[in-house]
Amino acid sequence: MDVIKKPTHPLEVSEIRIRIALFLDKKNLVSCMRVNRAWFKDFAGALWHTVCLWAFGPFPRSFTTSVAKYGHLIRHAQGVQVREYVSALRHPTVNSLIELHCQIIHDFITRGLFFDIIRRNQSSLTSLDLDASLCEYDPMEDRSQDGIFFVTIDIPVSGFKLTRLSLKALNVTRVNFSDVLQFSPQLKHLTLFDNVFYSHDSSFKLFQHQGVKTLVASLSQVWVPDIKLPQSPSLLVHFPQLETWERVTYSMPARSVNMPALHRELIHCCPRLINVDFDERDSDPEDIAKLLVWGYTQLKSFRFHYMSLNKDTFAGCLGHQQTLTKIELICLEPLIPYPSGTDRNPNAKDLVPMIFQTYRFLEVFSAKAHRMDIFTAEKQKWRLSALRARGDDRRDAEVGYSSGDDLICHRICRKLLPLRKLKTVWLGTKNYYLAIH
Repeated sequence: MDVIKKPTHPLEVSEIRIRIALFLDKKNLVSCMRVNRAWFKDFAGALWHTVCLWAFGPFPRSFTTSVAKYGHLIRHAQGVQVREYVSALRHPTVNSLIELHCQIIHDFITRGLFFDIIRRNQSSLTSLDLDASLCEYDPMEDRSQDGIFFVTIDIPVSGFKLTRLSLKALNVTRVNFSDVLQFSPQLKHLTLFDNVFYSHDSSFKLFQHQGVKTLVASLSQVWVPDIKLPQSPSLLVHFPQLETWERVTYSMPARSVNMPALHRELIHCCPRLINVDFDERDSDPEDIAKLLVWGYTQLKSFRFHYMSLNKDTFAGCLGHQQTLTKIELICLEPLIPYPSGTDRNPNAKDLVPMIFQTYRFLEVFSAKAHRMDIFTAEKQKWRLSALRARGDDRRDAEVGYSSGDDLICHRICRKLLPLRKLKTVWLGTKNYYLAIH
């Protein structure tokens, strides 16, 4: 009777080695693979899990042989562009890709090889990124719009299991785009940048996807998918279950949009839309205010630039007073300490307290760039449990500034509004926040 040898060291257990491999760099992974055959098997998967072809430089001759040997371990392939790399990834062993990023080029042979890789991995592929922004313009084949060139392609649509899809600088027929949605029933997250959806046929019924919950696209991309055919329907008709729309206002001023028409379209096509994220690069308060007042209805959360907070955007928020539960004011600039008593947004001193007074259903408020004026705060009837500081050692400690034995956190807590449903409030720099207990 065979005696099963019990492992005497944790590294003798295959499951533990596989977990450890996730935290090692390539140099250490190669060293571990050379220990013995069992270690080779456990550490090779982590080494070949993600192939980033941008970092490879000139095509190495050994790559084709390596892919033939370890292609079954590749799950993520990024920066697929050069024909030699594309041909290598077409090897039959590469059949379990989960994520694929293709940099589309004008070589029609390479483009066909791209799509062959997609077809070979359609049973496992869950994330697909097609980017033609670096492709050279061909006036015989492609179209231009506002100085941006678009590559004309037909996206393969058979049997997708995609949950995430990203399209950039492509020239796609409206029928082909509708087919892609129809044959991707598990799609939940869609990203669209600088595409043209042309040749709309009014006799063709556009597919309405019931699974897409998140859309990342500018207002111009969604509202005017083909500038040469402005009467074509917006892309909103495809997403009746849409809940989150990110990067809304970039590249198209809201004042150039027919707001009543947009309002009707949102109510009719996307009645479940409750979360809006305005693009970080767009800080025009007028555009944000117009969209909040005339475009969206009954939002539960929105996000825009901290410097865009003024009387216009605050007034725009009032229409969502009964439903709003989350406000996030972001700031991309480094949080450089300002002189005492000053704030990079002078409107925030008065408007932040008004937000707490107005939105009684607010659960989360984030404004990391805001510098709270303690004297203004003391005049308000706010109520939160503690003002805490996060130090460099990542441990929490109460702010030690005090007037006698009276800590600032205690003085604020006695004055805060009774926001019973409030869960989180972020104020000041990254080192300070208000926590609810």
